[in-house]
Amino acid sequence: MREFPARPVRQQAAGRAARKVSASAQPRKGPRAANLSPELAAFEGMADPALLEAAARRAEFIGVGVDEVLRCHKILPPDQIAAALAEKLGLPLDPLDDDFRPHALEAACAGVLARAAPDGETQITVAPRSDGVQRLADAIAEEPQLGRHLRLAAPERLAARVRKVCVQELSDAAIYGLHRRRRDLSAVAYGASQLRRFTIGFSAAVIATGILAPALLLISLEYFLAFCFITWTFVRTLACLFPQESPSMPRIPERLLPVYTIILPLYREAPVVAKLIAAIQRLDYPREKLDVKLLLEEEDLETREAVARLDLAAPFEIIAPPKDGPRTKPKALAAALPFARGSFAVVYDAEDEPEPDQLRKALTAFAEGPPELACVQAKLAIDNVSDGWFSRHFASEYAGHFDVLLPALTKLNLPIPLGGTSNHFRGIR
Repeated sequence: MREFPARPVRQQAAGRAARKVSASAQPRKGPRAANLSPELAAFEGMADPALLEAAARRAEFIGVGVDEVLRCHKILPPDQIAAALAEKLGLPLDPLDDDFRPHALEAACAGVLARAAPDGETQITVAPRSDGVQRLADAIAEEPQLGRHLRLAAPERLAARVRKVCVQELSDAAIYGLHRRRRDLSAVAYGASQLRRFTIGFSAAVIATGILAPALLLISLEYFLAFCFITWTFVRTLACLFPQESPSMPRIPERLLPVYTIILPLYREAPVVAKLIAAIQRLDYPREKLDVKLLLEEEDLETREAVARLDLAAPFEIIAPPKDGPRTKPKALAAALPFARGSFAVVYDAEDEPEPDQLRKALTAFAEGPPELACVQAKLAIDNVSDGWFSRHFASEYAGHFDVLLPALTKLNLPIPLGGTSNHFRGIR
């Protein structure tokens, strides 16, 4: 299946093009409606020709495959898209009805499943999407023998099947994967670590000093706390002297935007989940280039019911974190990473309401920063300042921290404390 060459789109074209898809649902009269372009031949007869042509124009504007537009705008369901592509490419459709064990779990999460066939040979199932469909078609055209060893499946179905069949492997990867890859970055404790020995030794020294010389311990503690308070006050006062900058943010054309993964860890958030999803849907970013992972615990039925009422489709995907180990946010995030498709990723909490242009601003910050820049933190603001005295003070504290202190620390090349939300990372895929 060939796809149109992509071309740039001007400001706010993403929103207009999205409306064009729905506005073109009425059948178009004339000979053009009866003659679909070759790029849409795989889906001929499966939807209104005018609607398919609108999807092709949308795909051309933002630089994705037509199949991505069809699934994100609910024009065709994923299984029907996969069946049409399989027929067009001359590949059998894999029903994924066996309890397979993939040879490489990471590859299976990324859409390439290699498993042992009943005859002992290796059977490969691929789940391409967007430009991956064209690359697969080119590979088969160049080497026809390749098609004899491949089967095709819908990406959504393959990912769901991998999560169901490989529960233990995914759980182990989420809990211990970082420790195996980078032991120096993992908090998993094995034996007496240096930090544990230091903590025990320091605590013993403090207790001994308190018993033998309590006055010396009290004076030392007062000096230490006074030093911390004065130093912190000096740093915050110094930060007020730095001028505030509002750099211009050039708009990145839609065709140059990468796939962006949004990870939403939710637990007992039924009252606010609809507001969060609405904020994600308002983002000024092509939804065909979004990859939204909702992390919902299996026993959190109330939140699951609230999400089900929203009737979400692509780019939203529900992932259940593993039950093993502690129920922590880092473990839930680690469970989503194997299925992340984006070149960049961001984590939002249920209470967040990101501004529509936040993803674009983050990409600009990465582009203008040094190559080693790995994380960009969004500024947070409290929006319930009218609730009372405490809320107003909380809002002022946030404003001083994100609008004054952190920019100053950045200019001084000092370590930046990261919050637990609205952090953007590069290098996911």
